[in-house]
Amino acid sequence: MVFQSGIIFDILKRWSRVKRWPRTQGFGVQSPWAYRYIRYVIAEHASYYAYEELDKAYTTALQVDRDLSRLYFRVANHCQARRWGLAINQCDMKADYVRCGCKSTVIVDRVNGFVAMDVADCDVLVMTLESNWCSLFESYATSASPTSLLIIEDIHSTRHARKIWKTIRDDDRCGITFDLYDCGLVFFDRSKHKQHYAVNY
Repeated sequence: MVFQSGIIFDILKRWSRVKRWPRTQGFGVQSPWAYRYIRYVIAEHASYYAYEELDKAYTTALQVDRDLSRLYFRVANHCQARRWGLAINQCDMKADYVRCGCKSTVIVDRVNGFVAMDVADCDVLVMTLESNWCSLFESYATSASPTSLLIIEDIHSTRHARKIWKTIRDDDRCGITFDLYDCGLVFFDRSKHKQHYAVNY
């Protein structure tokens, strides 16, 4: 059963990538800010020097973890955030990519020990939709600034996860959101028109 569900997930992901391709190229994206973010952060494929060194350190990593880690490198390189919070399991690889993207960032990675003050003080928070997702999201969304970024992993892993993801992106406190299938990006700058984009990374 697990094997079968894995095949179905892979098929859905491949089909989703085909449907998302035009937006990933910027077609139909009216917002100049969203267009630049898609083209030069999310879907940017420059061969950064750090990729090769980091990939050597994590030769056995799953491709999805490598792809997400590279995305986090690009996000870190772009936003130069002061503080990242990683409320995820097995975060060492992703933390290393983030640190290479922004040398000055401080990473908080207490998976089970996050308190409201820790969450509120993060410029970027990475979380999953596990049992404590609601308290983490509420703490972060309540204190988020226009430059805050929330990254949510595994938003399409189950029907329940997809439902939660829709609830979060429809929240009035959230602004522009990006659905990258393996994760979602939520921005909190309400000066920009609220819009949702489904693209590849």
